[in-house]
Amino acid sequence: MPDANVRIPEDAKDRLAAIAAAEGLSLRAYLARLAETLLTPAEREARAEQARAALQEWNGYAPSAAE
Repeated sequence: MPDANVRIPEDAKDRLAAIAAAEGLSLRAYLARLAETLLTPAEREARAEQARAALQEWNGYAPSAAE
């Protein structure tokens, strides 16, 4: 896995490092685990579409984009 340089405020880095250490992880391992739990915008859109399709199939509800 290649390293990436990510610039964040020092206090944010320190906070993330403290959270990681409390869980017995390195900052790198914590961030990798965190990344696995988050969805990209495309993944969120796909899940929203699946939910809309399930609602329509289940009870005919077809929300608009605004809803």
